[in-house]
Amino acid sequence: LWAGALAGSALSVAYTAMGGAWADVLTDTVQFLIMCLSLALAVPLALGAVGGFDGIQHRLGAEFFQPLGRAPGAYTVAYAATALSALVEPLFYQRVFASRGGDTVRRALVWSVLLFMAYDWATTATGMVGGSLMASGALPADTPRDEVLLRTVTTFLPVGLSGLFLGGCLATAMSTVDSYLLIAGGNLVYDLYRPLVNPTADDRTLIRLTRLSMLVSAAVCILIGLYFARIKEAWNFMATILTATLLVPVLGALFLPGRRRPLEGALSAWGGLGAVALYFLVFEVWGVPNADLETRSIM
Repeated sequence: LWAGALAGSALSVAYTAMGGAWADVLTDTVQFLIMCLSLALAVPLALGAVGGFDGIQHRLGAEFFQPLGRAPGAYTVAYAATALSALVEPLFYQRVFASRGGDTVRRALVWSVLLFMAYDWATTATGMVGGSLMASGALPADTPRDEVLLRTVTTFLPVGLSGLFLGGCLATAMSTVDSYLLIAGGNLVYDLYRPLVNPTADDRTLIRLTRLSMLVSAAVCILIGLYFARIKEAWNFMATILTATLLVPVLGALFLPGRRRPLEGALSAWGGLGAVALYFLVFEVWGVPNADLETRSIM
């Protein structure tokens, strides 16, 4: 795992550092197309092999087709709250500020919502196929859950298309990695170093430091990623921090009447960070692992 993380991060840092935001946009476009095309080919093959949703329901039961499935309501609410991080995603605001205007942003947002609704439906359906295969014995019952989708798709796709799908999975990760490393490097240099350390820094110095900051950010991200056993846990951790530190100050600055002061935003962000740190500490110390939900809970 660590070798793959190093290789993927190194490649992302390399082409983003050399090409900047333009390289990020071009590679994201290609990676997104590979990601969607490979999954679109896999879904009908996988569903057809298990008899469609009727076959899945026959093997797994009707509860898998309920809105909440077997998940408790509080669990669903917690993840829904975590998903509010989409409202304060730095990548989203970067794209908005780089666009041609409001009409472009609105069109892109509508198409993005539709595309990712379809993509999430496809990944969920494929995961349910995997669960059906595990129930029937076609996949080992002890298959790690974060490997089910990969094993399911590569079971049904022919040689060549399987490689395309695996490339799509790598593309999914790398299209996120390069964008966030670029943002992280820019934040460290343009939002902290330049105003606080060297206000007169020239562009060449800022670009060089941004590349270095991307490398440092990648190293920190690898350490955080290797700490968590599952991608779901890592995403929940980072999305919770993002929501707690940014949701209130950003929405407050946008919608509350009157002029907002920088101190208010800083206190709000640091207060949210402290609250989420305490939250994770409590669950780490007193929480009980729940294997079925892949999380920790306090009974």
